[in-house]
Amino acid sequence: MGLAWEVRGKVADGTVKLMRDMGIIHCTDISKEMPAVDSDIMYTRLFGHGEHNLYQFDDVELLEIVLEEDTVFPATKSELIEKQGWKLFDLTENEHFHARLLLERAISNYKEAIKSDPTCADAYMNIGICYDHLGDYSSANDFYDKAIDLDKNYGLAYYNKGVLLLENGDYRLALECFTKMLEIDPTNENAKCNAQVSIQALEF
Repeated sequence: MGLAWEVRGKVADGTVKLMRDMGIIHCTDISKEMPAVDSDIMYTRLFGHGEHNLYQFDDVELLEIVLEEDTVFPATKSELIEKQGWKLFDLTENEHFHARLLLERAISNYKEAIKSDPTCADAYMNIGICYDHLGDYSSANDFYDKAIDLDKNYGLAYYNKGVLLLENGDYRLALECFTKMLEIDPTNENAKCNAQVSIQALEF
């Protein structure tokens, strides 16, 4: 049995020597870097689709994923694994607390950015996403609205607001948001799907 070690950041000379001496395989993302230690086995982290992707994100990567424009929330575990290549872990109480601190820190940083540029619609929208994940739906809605006030063609803000409203049972306003999103981007499949869900809920 061999050992594989994924080192975050630059691999120090001492670490390279240790890996050579102990026959440890250097696990890397070969799309970005080659292993620092030669071995007969190549062990690489590839981010792709499916349940066999076992990579767990660090804080910076997690925030980048949460704020990606094509990240869809809410989604089931099976959808995230199948469609977005995520491997989900059930969080402990401490990890939930850590995630909350991470989101609160992001909110603070975006609010500082707004002080420098009060017209930055992206900052307002991202604060809305953070509040959404924290379960503060009223604040999330307020910040989505502020983003839309600054940019009437901000499709993603309409979409996120629509998802929030849909989750909270306001199907009429949710449909209005998804309809607006589709006026801006008629090809958005997620907005089409959620608009149909809203219509069905209103007809039920």
